[in-house]
Amino acid sequence: MLTRTSRVFFEELRWWYREASGIARSDALKVEAGAITFVHRGGGSLDLHVHLHVIAADGVWRCATDGSTPVFVATRPPTKGDLEGVLARVAERVAKAIERAGDRRCDGDGEGARNEALEGCRRAASARGEYGAVRDGRAPGAGE
Repeated sequence: MLTRTSRVFFEELRWWYREASGIARSDALKVEAGAITFVHRGGGSLDLHVHLHVIAADGVWRCATDGSTPVFVATRPPTKGDLEGVLARVAERVAKAIERAGDRRCDGDGEGARNEALEGCRRAASARGEYGAVRDGRAPGAGE
């Protein structure tokens, strides 16, 4: 499920960046996004706290479908509302994947506990973290 969740997150993020670029894909034109995902398995207290760290390029690469001549096209950074929309689609798709996989390990019929867990993930993901831009090779706040 961790691999599936990571893949679904990237697919939804890629969809957002493609839409934000305003570039229409065609048989002759490819539009791709790029990101790096790191699985972090522990929390600050050495506890099990599996979560993903993602670094995404704020833009897309436009190139011919044969992969030649890629050109980076910057997009606006996603707003908190944009990220919440991506996260809502991820939560919906992951919930469906859990149901398809037959994961019914929750108490009772599982539905309430599963929805509560997904809502908790959504709240945590949209409430924490910092967003910044790297400029001149320095991270935000570096050297200050």
